[in-house]
Amino acid sequence: MDASGQSDQHARALIPLPPSPKRDLVGGLGFLLLALVGVEESLRLPLGSWQRPAPGLFPLLVSLVLAGMALTLLLVALATHAPAPPGESSAARPTKVWWTLVSLLAFYALLERLGFLIASFLLLFFLLRAIAGQGWRVTLAITVGASLSSYLVFDRLLKLPLPRGPIGF
Repeated sequence: MDASGQSDQHARALIPLPPSPKRDLVGGLGFLLLALVGVEESLRLPLGSWQRPAPGLFPLLVSLVLAGMALTLLLVALATHAPAPPGESSAARPTKVWWTLVSLLAFYALLERLGFLIASFLLLFFLLRAIAGQGWRVTLAITVGASLSSYLVFDRLLKLPLPRGPIGF
């Protein structure tokens, strides 16, 4: 523990990592895969038009932007031939990336069964607690706040049809 009461592990998690072509390749491929799944799933929904968008238009646009960013990340990583920084753990970071990808796939699989609010709560809780290593209070505060606010914005304010789940929200 340091003087501020934070653990060394938590302090290291807040230090930005230098660019790494290998890490960027793995991340770019993961985001590209996620974008392709998003494009495929959004094309199953009606798209509508620019004047009268249907439920599939916004997810399609977001997935296309994500695909473009992932391709940019891949191209930059392929063009960069810098060696990995000394002392960087080769196993810790990719493991977190894969667990994040698995959690997103689990969110997708559980979204219809549990509903948006519960599924997003579980996703954020896992990402903050298990992946980011946040404390219980911070994890619960952010998870409850972000889940409720995103539910209120998308369901109540924008009136988007979100999966309801077994308890009605």
